[in-house]
Amino acid sequence: MIAALEVEWLKLRRSPLVWIVTAVISIGIPALCVAFMASARYGDPTTPTAIKIKAMVPSTDFAGLIAITGQVLSVGSLVAVGIVVAWSFGREFTDRTVASLFSLSVGRGTIAAAKLVVLLAWGAVITVVAVFVATIGGLLLRLGAPRAAELGIKAVTVGLLAVLLALPLGFVASSARGYLPAIGALILLVVATQVITTIGGGAWFPYASPSLRSGMGGAARSSVGFIQLALVPMLAAGSVAATLNWWRRAQIV
Repeated sequence: MIAALEVEWLKLRRSPLVWIVTAVISIGIPALCVAFMASARYGDPTTPTAIKIKAMVPSTDFAGLIAITGQVLSVGSLVAVGIVVAWSFGREFTDRTVASLFSLSVGRGTIAAAKLVVLLAWGAVITVVAVFVATIGGLLLRLGAPRAAELGIKAVTVGLLAVLLALPLGFVASSARGYLPAIGALILLVVATQVITTIGGGAWFPYASPSLRSGMGGAARSSVGFIQLALVPMLAAGSVAATLNWWRRAQIV
């Protein structure tokens, strides 16, 4: 298992795609949120940016900054990490390296597990870094008392739930034997989330509940509780089991 983890980590850190996504999540998103908050707090309150931010968060203070960071992470992490998950599993087919996996002494299920562990660890780290960067930005903007521990935990939790929601794309990329079908499934999920949320079923739809809980849906936040959020790790666990089972039973065709 250790050897498989080392190999998958090497693949991950040598990928330009991963570095781009890392920069977008850990630096780009918090920097954008800090810029929006600076405009809303110190700029003209009648501007479209200020009006939109005030509609998303209850205040233009430190709590508001961390809240909006969590909201953006709930969507941005799903899309960005989802693309990397799709690439990690799908590349074995598009790069025609999957056949060589059958000749290794390490089992294919172990290789798939190593991919998932590395992806989860990487996703967790960039999520924590994103909230930390936003916290630093809030301090620089002098937004008031940070209460960083309480606020940060909530934002990180939302971001981690988004990372978990990206894991099912590994099964799609594996069973469809390529990353493009998984990216297509990701787009379909984003569209379906918007539709289901619009008709009022977002609280029970795992791909919508973290965003709603973070405040993106306004008053809909109160409709999302522990039970609804618990569906996210359950979905992730089911997809992990399905992915590992697929790789253990996979055949070269």
